[in-house]
Amino acid sequence: MWQRERLGMTTHLLRWWDEAGQILLRDTEKVDQERQPNKNDKRERQRLLDYEGWG
Repeated sequence: MWQRERLGMTTHLLRWWDEAGQILLRDTEKVDQERQPNKNDKRERQRLLDYEGWG
């Protein structure tokens, strides 16, 4: 059970984890995460380019 404050009120949240111990994201959190640029994407592209001799 988590507590958070929002709009001046304290609320409680029930959170779930998967078998690997990773917290399961709520739908709104999934959308927020998808909208944020992944910092690893640029590094992964560069790694692939370097591996293929294009970098």
